[in-house]
Amino acid sequence: MEKFKDAVCPICEKPFDDGEQIAVCPECGAPYHKKCIDVTGKCIFDNLHSEGKSWTNPNEKASAESENPNKKICSRCGSANPASGLFCENCGNPLNSPQNAYYQNTQNNAQNFQNVYGQYGFNTQGFGMFASPFGNVNPDEELNGIKVKDYSVFIGQNMHYFVPKFKNMALKIGRAGFNFAAMLFGGFYFLYRKMYGIGILLLIWFAVLRIPDFLYSIDYARQMLDSSVELLFDQNTLESLSMLTTIPYYLTHLLCGFFANRLYFSHSVRSIKKINSLNLNTQDYVLSLRKKGGVVQNLVLIVFVVYFLISFVMAFALMYTM
Repeated sequence: MEKFKDAVCPICEKPFDDGEQIAVCPECGAPYHKKCIDVTGKCIFDNLHSEGKSWTNPNEKASAESENPNKKICSRCGSANPASGLFCENCGNPLNSPQNAYYQNTQNNAQNFQNVYGQYGFNTQGFGMFASPFGNVNPDEELNGIKVKDYSVFIGQNMHYFVPKFKNMALKIGRAGFNFAAMLFGGFYFLYRKMYGIGILLLIWFAVLRIPDFLYSIDYARQMLDSSVELLFDQNTLESLSMLTTIPYYLTHLLCGFFANRLYFSHSVRSIKKINSLNLNTQDYVLSLRKKGGVVQNLVLIVFVVYFLISFVMAFALMYTM
């Protein structure tokens, strides 16, 4: 039991009690509660088995580092300093400052998150010295009954931006923020964030609003190619319609920027709670969060190309068949 001191069961993420029956994987040595391994029927560390590696206790490494006399890490330059040091030996930065404590807490949260979710392929590396994958929010804090770390897995890309916004909305203590990407790209942005329903509706809405401009451009192009051709549409009517549709077109883009974060928060809460209701084990739960959440780049590119091709075909048909 001493070997697994401070360790947690990889499935339920709960520590082992003294005298509790533990099942150990014969291939990698990972420990489990016997009742947990009875549910899954196998060790979840297939990656360790395929690479011939052994399981290591991430908390044991953390404990060893905490006992290391060279533990104080400077928040300015990242240098290791003696635990009794007051100033960084490399750059002179105060080691007991609130900024340095904030840095240590940020790094510890990120490392703990990586210890749990890294085994499923989720990576929190690359956030820099001061950045936090949780936007400086406690990963174990609950927002609308869902832990911040679960939101982080679901969000994936730019989680450090969205998590603080989610907290403001959940606690109603601040603004949701303005989403410039949603304002610029409209329906494509919502498709990118896997909010397919609203994304498709917005694309249709924007296409309808651009019909007068589209028809006006067709007539203009036909006359540029051949000044003798007759106009297909009444230009005064199209100009009037274009002016009328311009206001709702740009207003909708602006509203997308104002409400995108709120819509994404509601989407995330609904999706995560739906996954929660399935009572999955930790591995399947994390994989489901990643599959349902995150972003989808290829679909946006495909929709954009299709959108462009449809416009081109319609323009070609109107110019040369009428």
